[in-house]
Amino acid sequence: MSEALVILFFLFVWFVGITLVAVAWRAVRGRPRSQDVELEELRARYARGEISTQEYEGARHRLVAR
Repeated sequence: MSEALVILFFLFVWFVGITLVAVAWRAVRGRPRSQDVELEELRARYARGEISTQEYEGARHRLVAR
């Protein structure tokens, strides 16, 4: 019985450790900032020819200035 508890304890410790590492990794790595996503969409629209150079430069300047 005590051997089973020791095994369960070590499994629990490993589970908690792996979970903490995963949470820390996501916190450090993070998600893309909304500005980065908006700039990528702006670049894609410019590449597809949906907006002019002036529109692109103006929108990019406003996004970067935020």
